Amino acid sequence: MGKREKNPKAVGVGRMFAWQSRAVSQGCALMAIGFLSVYCTDTLQMPPALVGTLLVISKLLDGFTDIIAGYIVDKTNTKWGRGRPYEWCIVGVWFCTWLMFTCSPEWSLVVKCAWILCMYALVNSVFYTFLNANNTVYMVRAFRYEEQFVALNSYGSIISMLGTVAFNVVFPICMGKFATSASGWSMLIAMFAIPLAIIGMMRFLFIKETIDVDVVDENGKKEKVNVHDVKKVLTKNPYIYIVALVLFVCNFVTNMGVNVYYFTYVAHNVSIMGIISAIQMIGIPVVVVFPAIIKKFSTARLMFVGCLLSAFGYFLNFFAG
Repeated sequence: MGKREKNPKAVGVGRMFAWQSRAVSQGCALMAIGFLSVYCTDTLQMPPALVGTLLVISKLLDGFTDIIAGYIVDKTNTKWGRGRPYEWCIVGVWFCTWLMFTCSPEWSLVVKCAWILCMYALVNSVFYTFLNANNTVYMVRAFRYEEQFVALNSYGSIISMLGTVAFNVVFPICMGKFATSASGWSMLIAMFAIPLAIIGMMRFLFIKETIDVDVVDENGKKEKVNVHDVKKVLTKNPYIYIVALVLFVCNFVTNMGVNVYYFTYVAHNVSIMGIISAIQMIGIPVVVVFPAIIKKFSTARLMFVGCLLSAFGYFLNFFAG
């Protein structure tokens, strides 16, 4: 029998895991930052209202840095590629996350505020922003076919989901053991930051940009995004502000750390939070069949149903007692 020919449109198991490695690392970092509020209020003894204000200020900065990051990525041209060099930002994410949880309780309130705001802004408004800005650019220059894009964004998300679920299970359990002091918090974050930063760099190490997909004009010159184009989008497209508002609310609520407070002061056992988080595994079968579902229903309808189900779940917690 002849040797089976390799499908050129297949991503491959190795490349799939390498590509999703950064998503796993980035997702875990986002989950870790979700514990910032309880760290600030319970360990650093900062007023909750003040902590919330600091998070809001940082989120407002995102709107400006997103535009700048997209412009810089578009102008980038290195031997590593256009989007690939910014994969190093995952190291910055974890380093600044560790610094964020290494604030001394002995510092004055002003210094604490400045430290938390600075580190939080670096993580969210700088490093996260560049990681989000480079993702699509990197993908279309590393993979050629649309089938590969679908596989990376659908089936590949199972890998990132498994990684974040594992983190959500393990981290609260470790938190109950180590996060009893400021030094304990610092050690806890370092325990996760070092290996996850290394994992997050696997995409950079094993996936290269090999495809030139730059758009050219009628004269054969490569088209570039300029400041005028950015201004035109901001002034002519009102929907961009709706999307920005939705993302702002979503990110703000996600980073409030409500679940941590719930399991600390209502359930009185934060370690249980890790066990409960394992229920997220139920979403994996949904991810498998999602490509088929999205062919039958509109994206807007799926988002609406998903938001209703999510809201209902949190609504139940209100009456849990």
